[in-house]
Amino acid sequence: MNRGHLCGIAIFFVVSENYQVVQLVGFLFMLCSIFVSLMAGSVIVSKRQLRKIFLFLIPLIYCVFISFHCITEQVSVMANVIVKVIVVLLFMICNTRNHLVKGIGYAISVHAAIFLIHWLCLVLGAGEFFNQVIRLETQTSFGGSSYIPYRATGLFDEPSLFGMTILALIFTRYMLSGRLLSMKWPLITFSLPTMLVAVSYIFNENIKRKVVFKVIVVLFLVTSLAGLYKFAIDRESNVRMSPAGLRYTHVAFLLSSPNLLVGSGFCSAYGVFDLSMSRDELRNNYLGNFKDAGQVIYTLDRVGLIVFIGFCVLVVFTLGMRKSVLFFLYFALSKVPFIAVPSILLFVSMGMICGFSEDKQGGVDARKIG
Repeated sequence: MNRGHLCGIAIFFVVSENYQVVQLVGFLFMLCSIFVSLMAGSVIVSKRQLRKIFLFLIPLIYCVFISFHCITEQVSVMANVIVKVIVVLLFMICNTRNHLVKGIGYAISVHAAIFLIHWLCLVLGAGEFFNQVIRLETQTSFGGSSYIPYRATGLFDEPSLFGMTILALIFTRYMLSGRLLSMKWPLITFSLPTMLVAVSYIFNENIKRKVVFKVIVVLFLVTSLAGLYKFAIDRESNVRMSPAGLRYTHVAFLLSSPNLLVGSGFCSAYGVFDLSMSRDELRNNYLGNFKDAGQVIYTLDRVGLIVFIGFCVLVVFTLGMRKSVLFFLYFALSKVPFIAVPSILLFVSMGMICGFSEDKQGGVDARKIG
């Protein structure tokens, strides 16, 4: 097994946020990969690179730091975040860009294959069989639309979490390789946020093509956006509590939070709610899950406006305007928490842009990797 395959196995397992045991297997493979790299003596890390990575991890570090006054209640959450950051950071800096790009590609391909198998099972009426095989209760039935009876989820409990996890991996690969994969299949997750981000990826990747191709792409995008608009209107009229209304309530509570500037850490939500509130308690306050509000709102509440603005400035100066727009669109709509492994992988890869030892250890120009 070469190191690219080892990276792929590690990433495939470790992003499975719904399976704690499976995710642990992913961390073990990451540790194996780190050990192999250290034994091979191929780790070359620049001080500049480490400083940049540290800057992108400041929101996570700050969130843990300000949560120490409630450490007795949140010790497991804080320890979990610290371990994730350390292992993922070592994994990323110990492997070459070539190995990481190939590994992410393998992980995306396998997750996509499982998603399509799940989709086929639903079409054939064997969705329950799939659930029994993976031993996870998936949210495949869909009452949010009058013309979409079900949605595939792959190895995740809901379509949006699956879609945004894959899009995070695609963006991470983009940071490392310079090439953005414009995959079409995330559109059949029928998750509105996922479809919007996927359409933006497709547009970005094809914007430099020939005029005839541009016209075809634009027609496809206009048709897709029209379909997404119809889908959004249909969903708003078919669900008991409007998704847009629930997000608006989150925004209202965030703006009235006493911790808006400095953040609430892991100690509370909006300075007044317990982060572990049940679904019924959330609905009684006209709220959805705190993470479902989008990561801009969730992260703002965790780290505060000051740190968040600093992070945004860092993103723009590092990525440039075009890549920043793609990142913020993803980040605003994503349900993947900024403390989850896919997000940590993305943050570390953004820090690596400043220089990845120029891939001296891999001998490959990452921009040429497909």
